[in-house]
Amino acid sequence: MALCIVSTEERQLVSSATLDILRQGLEHTGRVVLLCPSFNQALQAQKSLSKQGICLGVDCTTASAWVEERWEVWGDGRHLIDSMKRRFFARRVLQHHSEGEPLAGMVNLLADFAAANIAWLQPDKTTFQLTQAEKDFVGLVEEYRELIHKAKLIEETEAMAVLPTLLAQHEVAMPVFVVTGMMSMTRALRKLLCDLATLSSVNCIMYESKSPACDVSRQLIAQLQQEAQAGNTPLRLITVDTPESIHPLGKERPVELDVLLRSLFVAETERLQPTGAVELLLCAGPLAESEALARHIKKLAQTGCKDIVVCTSDVSRASRELSQKLLARGFTLRTEQKIAFADMPAGQAFLAYFASILHLNALAQNWPAPEKTAEGTQVTLGNMDWWPPRGLSDFLMSGLSQVPAESARRLDRSWRNNRLLTPAQVLVDLQSEKKSSRATALATRELLRGRTKVAAAHLLEGIEVTCKATTSPKRAFKKSISEQKAVVAALMSAAMCLEELGVVTAQAKPAAISLDEYGSLLQQLLLSNQVILRWNEEAITEQAAYAQDKSSPCLVHILSPTAAACLPASSTDALVLCGLTSVETSIPRDPSLAASLAERLHIEEAPDPIAYARAQFAALLALPRKQLLLERCLKTADGKDAYSAVMLVELLSCYGVEGSDKPEKFLESAKKVFGNKLVGERFETEIQQNLAWSGENPHQRAIDTPAPAGKISPALTPFVIVPNEGRMLSPHELPLLSASQIETYLECPYKWFSLRRLRLSDADAGFGPAEMGTFAHRVLELTHGRLSEEGVSVHTTGGLQRAHELLDEVCAEHYRHQYLLRGGNTVEQQALIPHGPRERAQLDRLSEDLHSLLDYESTLFLGYEPKQFEWSFGRGEEPIEYAGARLVGTIDRVDVDAHGLAVVIDYKHKGVNGFTKEYDAFANKPHDLGDTLKELRRVQSLIYAQVVRRAHPELHVVGAVYICTRDDHALAGAVDANQAERIYGQDLSKARAAAVCVDPTDDFGRREQAKAAGSNWDGDTGLDGLLDACEEAIAPRIAELRAGVIEANPLDEISCQWCPVLNCEKRRS
Repeated sequence: MALCIVSTEERQLVSSATLDILRQGLEHTGRVVLLCPSFNQALQAQKSLSKQGICLGVDCTTASAWVEERWEVWGDGRHLIDSMKRRFFARRVLQHHSEGEPLAGMVNLLADFAAANIAWLQPDKTTFQLTQAEKDFVGLVEEYRELIHKAKLIEETEAMAVLPTLLAQHEVAMPVFVVTGMMSMTRALRKLLCDLATLSSVNCIMYESKSPACDVSRQLIAQLQQEAQAGNTPLRLITVDTPESIHPLGKERPVELDVLLRSLFVAETERLQPTGAVELLLCAGPLAESEALARHIKKLAQTGCKDIVVCTSDVSRASRELSQKLLARGFTLRTEQKIAFADMPAGQAFLAYFASILHLNALAQNWPAPEKTAEGTQVTLGNMDWWPPRGLSDFLMSGLSQVPAESARRLDRSWRNNRLLTPAQVLVDLQSEKKSSRATALATRELLRGRTKVAAAHLLEGIEVTCKATTSPKRAFKKSISEQKAVVAALMSAAMCLEELGVVTAQAKPAAISLDEYGSLLQQLLLSNQVILRWNEEAITEQAAYAQDKSSPCLVHILSPTAAACLPASSTDALVLCGLTSVETSIPRDPSLAASLAERLHIEEAPDPIAYARAQFAALLALPRKQLLLERCLKTADGKDAYSAVMLVELLSCYGVEGSDKPEKFLESAKKVFGNKLVGERFETEIQQNLAWSGENPHQRAIDTPAPAGKISPALTPFVIVPNEGRMLSPHELPLLSASQIETYLECPYKWFSLRRLRLSDADAGFGPAEMGTFAHRVLELTHGRLSEEGVSVHTTGGLQRAHELLDEVCAEHYRHQYLLRGGNTVEQQALIPHGPRERAQLDRLSEDLHSLLDYESTLFLGYEPKQFEWSFGRGEEPIEYAGARLVGTIDRVDVDAHGLAVVIDYKHKGVNGFTKEYDAFANKPHDLGDTLKELRRVQSLIYAQVVRRAHPELHVVGAVYICTRDDHALAGAVDANQAERIYGQDLSKARAAAVCVDPTDDFGRREQAKAAGSNWDGDTGLDGLLDACEEAIAPRIAELRAGVIEANPLDEISCQWCPVLNCEKRRS
């Protein structure tokens, strides 16, 4: 019984020295425990032993696993704490000393420090030389120790310290121990091995050579010696000579690689000469990396490499950019990636979903109840900061929800289109299998009950159903499913962790914590969790057929440096080290904060980051049997100079290349030493090849000139404008249009098609000009209507005062109606529903605008009184024809005087700046008497005026105007010159009169047109002539619309405002 430290120059996990000791142990006791750094390495060791004929009697495992198994049997009844529980209790300790949620970094620091050092922490003896903050931190560790002990838990380091004593007390028969592959050991593991050495034989196989890369091994040997001396453990040091028949890294390995490994990090050594085993790949920038790597990996495969390891610090990027190119070239991929739960799309989706339902459930508990009235259901809103529920929409669109895309969009649209949406209604929708999915509905119900494990089971069931229903899954689908399963597994683990700690919700068990508290704990556990994703992907046969050629299939592993360094030496044909720049492969200058504090407490000497980086780099260089490829970029993504990583500088110094030079000088030096053949280059300017999976320029198969925006085939023109029933127009049937539709078509046909025919608009119920305009229209209609019923006019002082009183009453009444649900859950179209203080302030401003509008109106339309309010036309038995179309619409107001003179008024709720320039009949182009109508832009009131002429021949229209209902207000449009003073309530300036007044004798050039055509003309003049001229000018445009002409043709910059076609080539603003 002794601790035997065996030094060997063989890097293999199962070296010849290891085999000899294993065989001796089996002969002596019949049982041997082989301790490896990780489970993957334990599996590798087991495979190696089976090839040597050693299958029985050797238990290949890790120290942690062996301790846990023995502790559960021979321990004191407490259980070993795992990483998730450790962070749970660390967070709880910190919460006792902070007002808010503790920072994740502080939680990790406390958890990591406690895990490694708690067994040796003695505050009374070791804190005298610490700062006050460090003493406080040690106090937190003590609180953590007390807390986990109360929960019947114990740290692994504490268990390691007492386990050998317990085994001796129970007289447990001990096997022979063999430790291999360790580059470092915690103090707890070193003490465990020394204590076990008093009960059995413990053999530590250490790789040691004269290289500085073995400083870590030499330090570990010294630490083991020190620990053995402190515990009076018998110690033996053995140096094993490698037999001549055994090459440390394999006989087929090129000499250059072996000499490089021996020369690495040595100050004075003979300069190496490249023989082709080491190549450089220097890319101009990140955009060229993936294609350059794919080409060189294919080249390696063609030279006989069947197993290649790609080592990169950014596995996620390599999986995203490089893997698709390799699959297209016929490679098989194995990827291993360690990723945070919140960094996975499925993880983000679940966190958003879970947080949303917790928040909505809490709101629903105290949400104001609706009130049933004779008019409908009166809704009262609570805090609406959560609307719209974007987190839930994101979850529904993710694969984890198992909700069909169309159903997810429909549900999202229904939520976003309802500003009276309540939390309870959202939760009901989620729990409806018809509206969402079976998996989401059942998971939501269980999560609201606090039964997270059951909810996770339902999500997993949904994933399995989807997998079975998918007959030919694609690569993206497979990766998504793997990610979803990993997310559900992490969720299950977190739920089981809380359950084992006795943390349950009041819904699941009386007198427990609330669902909100439970949810917060679960979310924190998930946020601190990391998941290992592994993918095995076969080549894409359709695209890889050309790539197979005569070469056999090749397996490519994409691993992080940490994972790759754990592989056995000489286990791969070629190694590709990527991203060897100082930014991508950086080395920390100082040890971690936890390690530094442990050193100050004399618990453990802080490791040297450089020494560990050298050891890891040397382990990587021992992997390839044939070829080593070193890749780095010369420029960063933002075009700045990139510099070599420290390890690359060390390696290239063996060849006499100065790796720290600037890119241009470095490239020149590398080519000079390695030659052009061994230095590959790739430029970012080869864009098409760099982007293509195959790496080839796309082949031109046909040329297609994109049609102008709105240009469609003749076969589709009959479908441009159709009746409401959805059928095509008959030859003599007139299209049904509104005045606003005609105005939009005049601005730009394609804008009309997008907004009116395709109805491309935002699904969100808004709180903007459209909703405010609708509200203002209704309030003004009711206010003027009641004034008319009372026989009161705003043109009198008493009448204006009464108008203000009525406006307040109507505003309050109509505002209450905004919260009214009719016929079940139907919300008023364009309801004006504020959700916060800012929007309520806008509502108050709207009320002020309407009051000031009444004051403004009291100076206008002298002698005229409102007679028609929101007059609807074209919907009954008497259609109104206009310019070759049937018109439908609503006229805001018609004022009439005692002589039958009428003014058609259209409200516009928009800013006053530029209002008159936009809406005056002749504002843009001066109009002289007898001129033809030059431009048609704002024609809505002119169309309405023509409708009034035809529907009410007893009236004589003398004005078609727009009134601005916001800010300082304004009046614009076209008026009979003889009525301008009455309508505007004042004399107009010459410029203003020229923009709005119509001369009663103006024929708008129609007399001259008739004379040129050889016919007599006896048409109307003045404003009536303007209305007729406008209709005649619009008629050919309606004919174009009916013919299917929708090609983009904006009138000016203003026409492109609010157009949803952002990529139109004719867009002017």
